[in-house]
Amino acid sequence: MPQAEKLCNEALAIDPDCDVAVATLAQLSLQQGKLEEAIKWFEKSGKLARTEGELANAITCTFVVSYELYGYTEMTR
Repeated sequence: MPQAEKLCNEALAIDPDCDVAVATLAQLSLQQGKLEEAIKWFEKSGKLARTEGELANAITCTFVVSYELYGYTEMTR
C-alpha cells in the first residue's frame, strides 16, 4: 500500500483535485484503520464528486466512519 499512497500523493501534487487519487486515499486510510484521515479524504471526495453515486458513496462512508470513530452520541451534538 505504500506504493499506492505514493502514487496518489504524486497525482495530487500535479492536480490537487484529482478525484480518483482522493477516493483511493480515502479507501486506503480506511483499510489501514486511519479513521480520522479517512474521514478527511471522504469529505474531500464528496466535494469533488461528479455524480450522485459518487456523492452518495462519499457521504455514506463519511457517516459510517464517523460513527465508528465517535459513536452515535458524538455525531448528534
